[in-house]
Amino acid sequence: MTVELKPETERLLCEELRSGHFQTADDVIIHFVYALREKLMHAQPVNAPRKPRKNLADFKRK
Repeated sequence: MTVELKPETERLLCEELRSGHFQTADDVIIHFVYALREKLMHAQPVNAPRKPRKNLADFKRK
């Protein structure tokens, strides 16, 4: 597979390789895909109902 990267993306990838954190571009991509999957699994869905910060009754008491 051939992938074309934007200059900024290529710069970030090269920085990670130069830092020594990763051996290959493939290692960088695999790491970040797994990290993104993990983050998304634990993220609250956008349309999920949220717990109110204050109860409506608290406003009426004041």
